[in-house]
Amino acid sequence: MPRKIREIQPAPEATKKAPSGFGRETEQERYEIAMRAPRSRKLLDIFSTLATGHLPWGVRFPYRLTGDGDHQWHLCCGHSLNYDRMQSLVAAGLLEINRDSDLQVDFAVITPAGRLWLNLNWSGRPKPPRPPSERPMRARDASEEWSSRSPVDVDDESNALPF
Repeated sequence: MPRKIREIQPAPEATKKAPSGFGRETEQERYEIAMRAPRSRKLLDIFSTLATGHLPWGVRFPYRLTGDGDHQWHLCCGHSLNYDRMQSLVAAGLLEINRDSDLQVDFAVITPAGRLWLNLNWSGRPKPPRPPSERPMRARDASEEWSSRSPVDVDDESNALPF
């Protein structure tokens, strides 16, 4: 009896796009994209390879994440994702599934939101960013009595620059 192949369900169009355009998103939008998938070395390797065609350590690989009959999704560098993980990444709008009509194979493509996720999570930080509502306020923002006077009084001759 042939195995039933489960299809990956596409994500809503709104989740595929970077919210305000790449590079112009708000802090809340950046946090929301960064939290769509947990950060792991494996996902960073997969996403960077899909985005650039090179593994993080410089080796060039064909950047197709293809599915087989059991819906294991394999990348040429040896990483693979199971159906549930792949479905969660597609539902989060970080990847989308395309079909190659010539080869009759499904493959994953990184979306603009996926590129932003990679950009936000690719750093040496041990923790993901905190949402803006949980960040401590700076002294200027927290204090009503903050003086607008410059720390160097320009009228004072002793603080003037020598040139």
